[in-house]
Amino acid sequence: MKGRDVVASSILDELECIRDKRQSLSLSFHGADNRKTRVLLLVMHTLLPSVPDMKNLVETFLEGVDGVDDVVGSSIAHQHLKRVLQYKESLLAQPDALCCYDTEQLQQTLYSCALCMIFFATASAYYRHIIQPLGRTPIMDYIHVSLNVLATLNVYQEPNILFVLIVALLLMHFMYALRPSVAAELLYQAMNVSVMLGLHHEPSALMAFDEAKRRVRWYALLCASDWDLTSVMERQPILPMDKTRFPSIFGTDEDRSRYLPPSLLGRLLCARLSFRTTNLLRCINGTNKDTDELHQDILNAMALFQRFLDTSTADKDQQPLWIRTKFGIASLHYLLIRLHVPYYVRAWNDEQFSMSKKTCFESALFLLHLFRDVFQSCISAQNAGANVSSLSQMANYFQFASRWCCSSCTYP
Repeated sequence: MKGRDVVASSILDELECIRDKRQSLSLSFHGADNRKTRVLLLVMHTLLPSVPDMKNLVETFLEGVDGVDDVVGSSIAHQHLKRVLQYKESLLAQPDALCCYDTEQLQQTLYSCALCMIFFATASAYYRHIIQPLGRTPIMDYIHVSLNVLATLNVYQEPNILFVLIVALLLMHFMYALRPSVAAELLYQAMNVSVMLGLHHEPSALMAFDEAKRRVRWYALLCASDWDLTSVMERQPILPMDKTRFPSIFGTDEDRSRYLPPSLLGRLLCARLSFRTTNLLRCINGTNKDTDELHQDILNAMALFQRFLDTSTADKDQQPLWIRTKFGIASLHYLLIRLHVPYYVRAWNDEQFSMSKKTCFESALFLLHLFRDVFQSCISAQNAGANVSSLSQMANYFQFASRWCCSSCTYP
């Protein structure tokens, strides 16, 4: 018992040091022994909300964030939430319970806590208008401690597919909240783990459908982030578009629809168009034909999204998929402006660039009207002294998602 007390005391001393010296969001991969793992778990424990709040945040994450159910699924989310709840209860009953955890239990708890922290951060970010009035939501603390977990896992000795999922979710929702170098390092490590686990090619025909679907979807998220990162860093994608090696992601419409739902297909489409736009703007040999071709591809994507909006059901303002689709159209208008703005001024004196002037004007006007419609009722309510919770679900989504979109422009 005395030895256990000494270990617990050492852990608590180091915990106090970590509390006093919060690091900025950065990443340096290194393994960790069991003592450091216990310290990290104690840090995570201090950030865990109450049991009812944890359950509420996970349900909000699953039901209110579009596309999440296609990626995570209720069973996986609740499995890891259950482990986190058990961990929290064990520490309440016995403060030095971590001293009894073996290496396997420590690793399992780390993965579950890190994954749930991403659930909490995402739900809190997308639903600040509901959650924040209840108290402070340490979104960046959740992200920070999850990064620390990822950096201490021995993923090359013991590769785990949950590492890929945690990184995919982090980059999917919070890429622009991270330093570009951190996001790139996360992606690189997740790609390496994916190769070790065989996620980087078409699943075997003998593999169970649900397992194959999960592997393809998680890897597809990494592909989308790989393309997105080109907008914040001078880099080329790590992954080649190999239609033969991985038709379920890079193949025909029929190939891709086997495992990928509409939410992920839309995510990949927007990410690919964003990469192509960035690549063309950086290319010194780009031609008018290249610009016209990309312009038409963006319009075609916009038409697909608009078709969904035109056929959507009632109460659309509160449907996560409807809101995300609306934001997708807005992001495509943003791409059109990025594509044509280099030629906008020249268009005033040169008729051959008239399409660029017209496109910039029309897309800017569309975004102006859209943002006015989305936020006008919120501004009016706030001017009248209403609570911040009067923000509509769509306004909150645009406020959150647009912030990361705009921050990507700060990097050349």
